[in-house]
Amino acid sequence: MSRIFNFSAGPATLPVEVLEKARDEFLDFQGSGMSIIEMSHRGKIFDAVHEKSFELMRKVANLPDRFDINYMGGGASTQFALIPMNLSGKGRKAGYINTGSWSKKAIEQAKIQGVESVEVASSKESNFNHIPDPINVPGGLDYVHLT
Repeated sequence: MSRIFNFSAGPATLPVEVLEKARDEFLDFQGSGMSIIEMSHRGKIFDAVHEKSFELMRKVANLPDRFDINYMGGGASTQFALIPMNLSGKGRKAGYINTGSWSKKAIEQAKIQGVESVEVASSKESNFNHIPDPINVPGGLDYVHLT
């Protein structure tokens, strides 16, 4: 079978082995007799998957327990507006790590929400080819945003 590689925004090409496992478990997830998309999001099986996803995200991102992980629907552009609405407020401050066009969109949405954006780091000088390090975060910020 010839595979096409998708490098556009959104879902990307997955390894065949991942697709085959998803196919096999789609009708009978872990021997439960049903698909995971049919399960209650409050059930024990789904809860275990949800908790495991946090564990794996922390491992992959080397993220300490002192940070929260939020899974949010709506796409990046929606979240750029919702994050300052929920984590900050008009007349307050948030830090932004400027890594290019997506960061710029997040900063613009913060301004629309009346949140002052403080650039805590940037990779502009190298045409945004890396995430800047070290990042010096001043006090008084409600959150720091990295996209």
